[in-house]
Amino acid sequence: MWCEYSRSWGRGRSRVDSSLIMLNTAVTIACCLEEEQRPAATAHRRLALPEEAIARIRSTCGSRIHLFSRCWRDIQFLSITFGRLAGIELPPVTSYSIVECRAGGQRVILPGNTFALSSEDGDEAQLVWIDAAIVRELALDTGIDLGDAVEVRDTADEKDATCEHLMRVLALMAKLRSTAVQEPFAQSVARALAAWVLEKLGHCDTAVCPRGALNVRAFTRVRAYMHANLSERVTLEDLARIAEVSRFHFARQFRIRTGESPMGYLLRTRIERAKDVLRKDHGATVADIAATLGFADQSHFTRTFRRFVGTSPTDYRRPAVIRSA
Repeated sequence: MWCEYSRSWGRGRSRVDSSLIMLNTAVTIACCLEEEQRPAATAHRRLALPEEAIARIRSTCGSRIHLFSRCWRDIQFLSITFGRLAGIELPPVTSYSIVECRAGGQRVILPGNTFALSSEDGDEAQLVWIDAAIVRELALDTGIDLGDAVEVRDTADEKDATCEHLMRVLALMAKLRSTAVQEPFAQSVARALAAWVLEKLGHCDTAVCPRGALNVRAFTRVRAYMHANLSERVTLEDLARIAEVSRFHFARQFRIRTGESPMGYLLRTRIERAKDVLRKDHGATVADIAATLGFADQSHFTRTFRRFVGTSPTDYRRPAVIRSA
């Protein structure tokens, strides 16, 4: 009888151990999934669109400053004239910013960073917001990996004749009546200023890739796979296989490198491709673009596009309008 009880107890213990192993595995998976879905530390605050930043400045400063703004698809121009002892603090935006003050030179402000201006910097300042997608696209075309620059400091004030000339061109364009050729001309200026921004950032110190981040070769393979399969259903397992790491390690390493989850990065890549198609292919319908880029339907695509861009795909395709104070 004792032997029978011992065998029974042993089988029961084996079942208990198996249950504990399964429970521990489930807890580990849940923790990894929670880590994957948790937003990056830098994403706690929502970045403003340039149009929202302009509205915030107007509501905050009132009559103490005078604003004149003009918006094109890829670039926004803002002229600020200060009253006596006036000052403003601009919220962090999604775009690259170039600030030019009469008392100083030009300064590059990275997306997500805030900065302040006051009448002590001069009675007038000009600000240009460049769509971050233009800078990223140009960086890829020229072989610059912005993903390697985990943290790049804003550039210091420095007078530059090239930037000053391009800013002056935009200021003149902003005062002219809108024409059919003005939009492509503004896109050319935006690309030229994006090149200037990359050149300026190239002289800044960059932080090394933090420990635990996905290495450059794996990240390059994953990014290429994403771009080649935007119309397909891409899973986390697919991306981890391309990176040649486990699913859970991949999600953590990818976030450390980019500040985004892999699926969030993929979704933003699809939206950037949609913006490019909307700009260049006027024959493609919104439904066609939604299907081509792997969205469930047109409604899903429109909601996602508005969340990322701040406007609907149809409105984004329309020519920009003049906005002045």
